[in-house]
Amino acid sequence: MRSILLAAVLVLSAPLAGCTCNRATGGDARNEARAAKKRAVARQRMMGERTKVGKQNGRSNIARTDVAIWLVDSAKLKAGEDPWVKVDRKVGAHRPAKNALWVLFKGPTPEEEASGLTLFRNGTEGFQGFTLVGDTVTLQLRGGCKNDGGTLTIYDHIKRTMAGFPEIQHVKVLGPDGTTQDLEGKGDSRPACLEP
Repeated sequence: MRSILLAAVLVLSAPLAGCTCNRATGGDARNEARAAKKRAVARQRMMGERTKVGKQNGRSNIARTDVAIWLVDSAKLKAGEDPWVKVDRKVGAHRPAKNALWVLFKGPTPEEEASGLTLFRNGTEGFQGFTLVGDTVTLQLRGGCKNDGGTLTIYDHIKRTMAGFPEIQHVKVLGPDGTTQDLEGKGDSRPACLEP
């Protein structure tokens, strides 16, 4: 019995006998991995590459910038006054015009909504195919598209929001079916489904 126990102890301790690792070595390896990651991130930043470099305080540390989106004040609209309200948002600094549209389609915050601000969605659920060629942005709406007889539509929100970017002079919005009233011409265009 004693020989069986001794054999079991030798078998179990054999893998540990050849190990020369310790906590300090493991810590050095982790520190070297962290340093290598920092060097890679610094190299990417120098080359202007977009990068997510982990999180800090629960938020990714991507460069951010301020943009303005345009919402409608329902009370002013009913009173016949200028209903447009500029609202500031923070977005990723890479492609800020596209990011401004992403936050526009999120609509007002609960607090803004409670104060009467609204976004006319016209049945749309978002957009796709955002391109900027020269001074013209083209994008296609997703989901539905109906005017319901209103004078203001999601097109007007998009147009005003894009006007905040000096490099953008014209906006062409395609309906979910891929059509717009003047795709090839110079200037703005909205789909027929958003015609007032």
